[in-house]
Order: sequence, then C-alpha cells, then structure tokens
Amino acid sequence: TNSTTLARCSFSNYSVTLVDIAAPGCANPGIHSTLPSGLYGPMSGTSMATPIVSGAASLVWSYLKKARGTAPPAAEIEQVLQEGRTISSLQGFFREGEVLDLQKMGLKTQQFLAKPYSDLCP
Repeated sequence: TNSTTLARCSFSNYSVTLVDIAAPGCANPGIHSTLPSGLYGPMSGTSMATPIVSGAASLVWSYLKKARGTAPPAAEIEQVLQEGRTISSLQGFFREGEVLDLQKMGLKTQQFLAKPYSDLCP
C-alpha cells in the first residue's frame, strides 16, 4: 500500500484469499530504506512492506513472551497481526481490506494478558 494515501500500489501482490493484511510498500517519494555503500534513500516494493509486518510480529512475540515467560503460539501472533484498520479503497484486494495497525494490535495483544502494555514496557 501507499503509506501517504493508503492506496494499493500498482505493483502490489493481492488476493482476498491469500493476503491477510497490507503494509506500506510504496510512497511518494518512497519508503526510507538502506541502500548499497551504507547509504539511505527512497525505495518501493514488497521488500519494503515485508520488514514492517515482520517487525510488528516480532514486537507482539516479544511482548507476549516477556509477559508470560514463554513463547506465544504462532496462531496467537497471527490472530493479533490480523487486527488491522479497514480501508475502503483496499476492500476486494486483501482479506477484509485492512492495513497493519499497531495500535489495534496492541489492544488485541492486551486481551491475551491480564497486564496492560504500560506495565511491561514503560
């Protein structure tokens, strides 16, 4: 998706049965990314969206593991990641037409625990 307008990029992979949630993969002028020779600059593509979703999954996994003292099951991580924000322009392209929403993910994660997030990560 385009992180400025939350529109689907022309080159996006999409499927209402195979893609659960969208993440920014293009923007104008681009997603700030690492480049060869230790530089940074604008880039676009699924390679920009993938680390955003992976990072979100890592945050959820780490938070639940710290709270419980044991690694959470993969199904629980998947359930939390699917807590997205519905964007009407994305409906019909992705399951539920949702884009990754860390705030909603945090609230869903708290439902699995008795402790609020602020008690674990001040």
